Amino acid sequence: MGKVHSSPSSKDPFSQLLQWSELTVSQLIFDSDTDGEDQDRFLQCILKKENIYVIVIDEFDTVFGIYLHYPLISPFKYPRDPQHFIFSTKKKTKQEFIRFLPKQTSLNKSLKGVNNNKDCLFLCGEDSICIWNSRFRKSYIWEPMKVYEMKENKEINGTEYPTLHNLFSIQRIIVIQMK
Repeated sequence: MGKVHSSPSSKDPFSQLLQWSELTVSQLIFDSDTDGEDQDRFLQCILKKENIYVIVIDEFDTVFGIYLHYPLISPFKYPRDPQHFIFSTKKKTKQEFIRFLPKQTSLNKSLKGVNNNKDCLFLCGEDSICIWNSRFRKSYIWEPMKVYEMKENKEINGTEYPTLHNLFSIQRIIVIQMK
């Protein structure tokens, strides 16, 4: 896949992602619009790659995701990554991202696949975020405040599981590797 961009303008909200990674070149390595939503394909694209952003666009057009500094070595086992974080667009403007760092007490579990259900694409943040294939309205965000420095559980996309009406579907997943 090709480059996304390098040295973005400061008005570009994605420039924050480049700034946070402290790297300047980005390359698209997965796009669910062209690569599909097969869990195996998704995990193979990110396996053993460091400095990646997994970006999710949900049914509410909220953009959020996770940055993995250390690579995923085994598809169904959380790597310990003290430098990972989650991020989301700010609710009011959606013009900039806000970053949520892991708490000092967290286990620094970043992202893994789910080996007993291929329709669930991945879990992240000690299972606080679960992303399902877009055919299912089963994705959820569950108590990320236990793992990340944030003010309320709804800060990522405005939903909070276990209330069933707070399940959501995704529109697209993009993975960018920083170099």
